[in-house]
Amino acid sequence: MKHQLIITFILLLLSTLGFGQTEVQIDSIFANWIDQPKKPGGAALVLRRDSVIYSRGFGNADIINNIPNTANTKFQLAGMSKHFTAFAIFLLEEQGKLHLTDDVRKYLPQLKGYGKVITIKHLLSQTSGLNDFWTLRLLLGWKEIDTFTQQDALNIVYAQETLGFSPGEAYNNTETESLLLAEIVAKVSKQSFSVFCAENIFKPLKMYNTVFVDNADTLMQDLAIAYQATENGFQQSQMPYANFGSTNLYSSVNDLAIWELNMQSSIVGSQSIFEQMNTPAQLNDGSMIDPTNGRVTLGQQFLHKERGVLNIYQTGGLGGYTSSIFKFLNDEFTVIVLSNSGESYTGYLGMQTAYLFLEESFKTPAVVDFSTLHTKKISGKKLKSYAGHYWDKLGAVSREISLENDTLRYVRSNGNSSPLLPLGKDVFQMVSGGDEKILFTFSQKQGTKYMDLTIGESAPIVLTDYTPVELDKNNFARYAGTYYCEELHTVYEFVIENDRLLAKNIRKEP
Repeated sequence: MKHQLIITFILLLLSTLGFGQTEVQIDSIFANWIDQPKKPGGAALVLRRDSVIYSRGFGNADIINNIPNTANTKFQLAGMSKHFTAFAIFLLEEQGKLHLTDDVRKYLPQLKGYGKVITIKHLLSQTSGLNDFWTLRLLLGWKEIDTFTQQDALNIVYAQETLGFSPGEAYNNTETESLLLAEIVAKVSKQSFSVFCAENIFKPLKMYNTVFVDNADTLMQDLAIAYQATENGFQQSQMPYANFGSTNLYSSVNDLAIWELNMQSSIVGSQSIFEQMNTPAQLNDGSMIDPTNGRVTLGQQFLHKERGVLNIYQTGGLGGYTSSIFKFLNDEFTVIVLSNSGESYTGYLGMQTAYLFLEESFKTPAVVDFSTLHTKKISGKKLKSYAGHYWDKLGAVSREISLENDTLRYVRSNGNSSPLLPLGKDVFQMVSGGDEKILFTFSQKQGTKYMDLTIGESAPIVLTDYTPVELDKNNFARYAGTYYCEELHTVYEFVIENDRLLAKNIRKEP
């Protein structure tokens, strides 16, 4: 018995030493945030099965007063907020207070009819056809420092006269759907959205550092101030946003761990809800929605295979805050990273942490070995037929395929390009620096050339051949004039100044 106790102690000691070594390795991933005086940073947490195995803050929450970030510091979650808005809807459905097939106008009669039914499920699937209110806000000339309320956002949405497409026929990742879902929660529950979430989600789970903010002047304790890096050092970001549902949830990594564990134990909500939230969204024809960032779920997250390993994730970013969560389902491993550093994306830190822990699971190499590809010989005449300009209608982006020294190249807008390797008739693979397989498939129908761009397992992006129009100052006069947008109640004036065509708006710089 004594020998068995000694063996057990040795194994426990080795295990502890092993994780201590791993902890040092995790710290090295966040080295840029560790022990940096007068610099913002973030916080990270790792869940393995049902245990928190790493939780730490880095850098400062407040660089003026030298207050450090901790695992309990609140950060703005931005796009990650949508997940909780969706949960609130499913909670009300489980209580029998609404149905996903309900017409949204049953609860929000201010929304125009459009001659089409928009259901709650269309909102959850992001297939409503409604335009993104953030984009419309930009067109209206709102400045970043302008206070922007929930009602401001709703006024923009309710003014829309037409849809971009029929509900359920296409997908468009906008902020509008979650904004309206939050309004439906308030209407059905007869409480403000923030109060409903506090009383039905956060307080029962003791998530005391989590709150939906519906007032730009709200004061919070243990808050990380968001910063932006400038030539003169870090500057505090302006956060005048009071709209919610699609954003404005503040939380800590420790609280988000409580939430993730709740999805395993179902203290608040049921397993049925969480299964529905992980269910892929569908279009009217039953097809899955597979944009390049992953398969869309009803829980406002994405299913994606990272180097062949299935994970469900979501990221967010707003005004100097970034957030990310990556959950590797089969490995029962979750990593959460929140930041106030001003970086545009910090999810790569979470992925590096996952690579450290799940090294044996990632069978696919981090970089495609293009020397192993079996390429085909294609004539110069055939290669030339693929070259040209292609237009992505949904993304409103132009792409160019050029032919240089008998090699097709994918040309980016900034002038650099990547070679395309021929795999077979009309199919090419782009030489890239990552693990994703990027394929270009060319076709022709009724005299029009098409190019399908497929990244990994995503649905293809369909681009159409077109001839760019070259304009010079002699052509500008045809566009000059004053234009009024009835939906947005705004005016743009196009004028010619110093041989340039300028768009002027009373609230925007030319």
